[in-house]
Amino acid sequence: MPKHDPPGDDAALLELERELMELDRAIRAAEENREAINYALFDRRDELMVRMFNTPAAGLPGLAVQARARTCLSASLPRVRATSRSTSRTWAPCWPMAS
Repeated sequence: MPKHDPPGDDAALLELERELMELDRAIRAAEENREAINYALFDRRDELMVRMFNTPAAGLPGLAVQARARTCLSASLPRVRATSRSTSRTWAPCWPMAS
């Protein structure tokens, strides 16, 4: 019997993306207001990214979510300075912020 990939779930991917955008808005608002940022938000953000990569896409909407997540992840990876052994990481939102 041939193995089949589990059916994709674009609706779940879109919901994960919506939740990620809400987290980005909360983090950005705290940053703009110079408030302390709850680091649990970053942990939740990381969990959502993992779930995005582990949820199979069924069609173009799901693939688009995963592509945006990959782009965001590669843009937020720590950069290593040539003059320093430490890494410097700055937060940047993955998705454009709606007004």
